[in-house]
Amino acid sequence: RAVSTISTRQLAPADVTEVGQGDECGEQRHFRSFSFGEEKKAEKRQELIAACLDCFVEKGLTVATTKDLCKAAKLQNGGIYYSFSTKEEIVLACTEEAISRIEKAAFGIVFEDISDIKSMMDHLGELADKMSPTMRFLVSVCVSREYGEKAKPSLVRLAARYPYYTGRIAEILGCTDEEVAPFVHLSILAINNYMIFAERALFDPQIEAVKKELLRLAERKGRNDRQFTIKGNRKRLYSQSIRTNRSE
Repeated sequence: RAVSTISTRQLAPADVTEVGQGDECGEQRHFRSFSFGEEKKAEKRQELIAACLDCFVEKGLTVATTKDLCKAAKLQNGGIYYSFSTKEEIVLACTEEAISRIEKAAFGIVFEDISDIKSMMDHLGELADKMSPTMRFLVSVCVSREYGEKAKPSLVRLAARYPYYTGRIAEILGCTDEEVAPFVHLSILAINNYMIFAERALFDPQIEAVKKELLRLAERKGRNDRQFTIKGNRKRLYSQSIRTNRSE
């Protein structure tokens, strides 16, 4: 039987399929190949962004040249423009990456250490020291006449994610979003100020205030949990006594 316009004698046995089935398999292979290619392209682009951001952080926004960026990305001079149309596109991509690095690192510490508030605050202070150069690059972009306005949407998107983090923290501490939101925002402000100015006097008083209130909320949750456990135990004992009396 003919497959498309090709005789079966011209095909290897494994290649002989129904026309519809063959077309479908071909489409699937093409889709997988296309997806894999797009994925590799995205990975390569992300590697370039990371390398460029490191270069900007080290040299500064206004000092780093296209040649510096290409060298950091291990490309020939001008090779960066095979992946980006302009330097502005590179800067804005690096702005998103800088925000992502700080955001993931900070909230990663929060959700890992929130059971120990003091340790969490200490680790956030250490992170602020480490991420200070990245924050200063971000600030230099945001105050730049050339890039500032175009970087604003990235900051707006970041701010839009704060309620999600506030909700998660409130859930962990067993309180309402409204109770914890002021301290989440105060923490963010304090850490940002410290990363920008590297001055403990701007950081410690605010962080101590946040630490005090978060400890209060955590202690309240602990009391509530204990009371809930006690009530639960009493209910179980009461139920057991009723079942015992009925059996007798």
